[in-house]
Amino acid sequence: MKKGLTFVISIFIIIAIAVLINSFLPRDLEDGFFDISGINSVEYQSELIDVGNKKYGVYAFLNENATDTGNDEFVISVIEVKGILKNKYDLISYNPQSDDFIIDPQYENIVNFPEYEIKTGSKYYGSVYCGIAPINCNEIIIDGERANMERMTFDINGNKADFYLYYCILKQDEYPDDIQVICADENGEKFEIKTVDGAEY
Repeated sequence: MKKGLTFVISIFIIIAIAVLINSFLPRDLEDGFFDISGINSVEYQSELIDVGNKKYGVYAFLNENATDTGNDEFVISVIEVKGILKNKYDLISYNPQSDDFIIDPQYENIVNFPEYEIKTGSKYYGSVYCGIAPINCNEIIIDGERANMERMTFDINGNKADFYLYYCILKQDEYPDDIQVICADENGEKFEIKTVDGAEY
């Protein structure tokens, strides 16, 4: 009986030590669940924002040979940084973009719903909004906050892509019933993004 108990305690201690050691080891984005074979010249990582005691950001990249057809794929994802030393980078969303969307971006591609909701259980802390916008888009305001916009220009599967990657990380006390997304073009004309029957207009 004593030997059995000693064995169980020993196993428990070994597992606890392994978990503790692992919590200090860094983890890069490439070590996560998703298959990333990025083309280094086409990638963008946003600054990290503290929301709900964790850090969040947006990571967009051109994933090489990402599909069954062997085509490249542009992906927008949300990063969460965790771990005792804040050195574990996880992709917590993976949103591949249609070639049509990035080769000929339209205002209809801008969305008024989040890519990721930041919450623990029922406690809501905020949301990450991100996507693509046409190059004649001058500004995007999401729930009163100006979105960051990063111009992306590259070749993909024999075509030229030229668009803005936009993102906005909002801190909120509760999930809003309705988010207002306002876009302004280079002439100052403003558009509000609405969802009707599941589609943007």
